[in-house]
Amino acid sequence: MAVTPWQLGNIFGPRVAIQVKGDAAGRMIKNAKHPLLVAGGNVLKEFVGDKLYIEFIVELLKARDMPLIATGAS
Repeated sequence: MAVTPWQLGNIFGPRVAIQVKGDAAGRMIKNAKHPLLVAGGNVLKEFVGDKLYIEFIVELLKARDMPLIATGAS
């Protein structure tokens, strides 16, 4: 069966992402030697309290001096 290029497939690897609570994520970032944040398109639409999520992320990046990788939709 031929697969057309616009069809998506799940390719599993040795590592998968997990969702963690904020305090656990904070500890992971604090203890990481080389932390990195990956953000998708929803950071431009979603809110954390009364701030846009992207504003919260910028504060976090400045406080920890860590790089950001944005996906194609962001």
